[in-house]
Amino acid sequence: SYTLVMALRAGGDLTEPYISFEVPSGATSVTLTQKQIDDALKAKTVADGVLTELKRSVRANNGSANIVSTSVFNINITRMKDGASPFVLLGPGPSNTPVEINPTSTTESFKFNWTRSKPATGGPAVTYRVLFAERKLDALGNEIPVNWNAPLFSIAADNNGADSLLTLTYKRISDSIAVHGYADVALQANLKWTVQATSGTWKQLADYQNNLFILRQVKFFIVGGVQNPQWDINNPLELIADKKSDRYGKVFFTYVYMTAGTEFKFFKTKGDWGSGYGNNGTSGAGFATGFNVGGNFMAPATGVYRLTIDVGANMAYMQQKQVGVVGNMQGWNPAAPTYGGLVKRDLFLIITSTSGTDPFKFHDGPEWDNSTIDKARWWGANTGSDNLDPDASDIIADHTPRTRLIWDGTNTQQIKYQKNSAAQMRVVGDGDPRARHFHRGSIWDRRGARA
Repeated sequence: SYTLVMALRAGGDLTEPYISFEVPSGATSVTLTQKQIDDALKAKTVADGVLTELKRSVRANNGSANIVSTSVFNINITRMKDGASPFVLLGPGPSNTPVEINPTSTTESFKFNWTRSKPATGGPAVTYRVLFAERKLDALGNEIPVNWNAPLFSIAADNNGADSLLTLTYKRISDSIAVHGYADVALQANLKWTVQATSGTWKQLADYQNNLFILRQVKFFIVGGVQNPQWDINNPLELIADKKSDRYGKVFFTYVYMTAGTEFKFFKTKGDWGSGYGNNGTSGAGFATGFNVGGNFMAPATGVYRLTIDVGANMAYMQQKQVGVVGNMQGWNPAAPTYGGLVKRDLFLIITSTSGTDPFKFHDGPEWDNSTIDKARWWGANTGSDNLDPDASDIIADHTPRTRLIWDGTNTQQIKYQKNSAAQMRVVGDGDPRARHFHRGSIWDRRGARA
């Protein structure tokens, strides 16, 4: 039979061990819990939290002789002072399916909960923090282990950390994500979370860590004659969320073509006729509106409109506007943007003459004033990004003699743009013998002559 023997490193004798542990019959190894070792040292009156320097080996006994192995190893053991028992996460469960949240909501929330951890006998009460980290993958798509000693951010549990529950509003978690690398609300936040229990100086992580993917979206809709089929509340047209910092979550808009007499109404909730915002009468440059009040809005004439609702001020606007280009190529004149065409709702195509170095912004005119909701809107983009933002830098039209520009609001949570060379223009149609083949269409030079 074998016995694991330990003696004090200074002056101890392994033939007369300080503490020892029997190895199971027939085995050549032994597994010890921290509690077993701690109890053995406690029986030797070693105080809580005290370091004991030991040496260890194995003693063999065949019934007539005891032999201690000549292989001796040092080991330092500190007795438990504080401690906490293992515990597990309960919810939200792990999922790679993103959860869509309204980042401005203070009434909707996540509830993180877990089983309780118990402190060591006589130890300090356990408190909890929920730890969040970014889920990262290596070049081969393998998940990189998280260093939970340096989480992305952490938040104390409810009741000053004493509860096994954290109630976290959508706004609070969105704000936390935003200041830790996800300022762009259009970016999906792929997170992992776990819980850390603390008792005195002892820190115990939960046995599991769960994925939590968050997609922050604020939505508003229109329903009416602009749809096909018309007035379909179950498939409403989603509006663009205004990303200007003082408007986000309150102001929504869309650019849409309407014929005279087309009627529509704003709606907060898909599928809910009771969530409408209607026309409650003219007010200044717009219309008064409100939740579940007012009649339909009606287009007074045929054209492209910018439809806007400000739910913070209960105002709506219906203005004949479209997105164009204002920049060096046209004298930076917002009263006369270079316009193109509305390809479909919230998608404009603009072709403009450019020198190859012209800075510009997308702009819907007629002035450099966006102080109120009914006035102009413009967008730039930061270097290396195709995201449009009202506070971003000028864009450079780096093609000559023409640049093809696309303002794309079809992703209602993040307006984007494209720019390409338009050195050649092609005509495709039944009037050309090479009709219906865009790549073989007639090429026209700058004078309008077919090449």
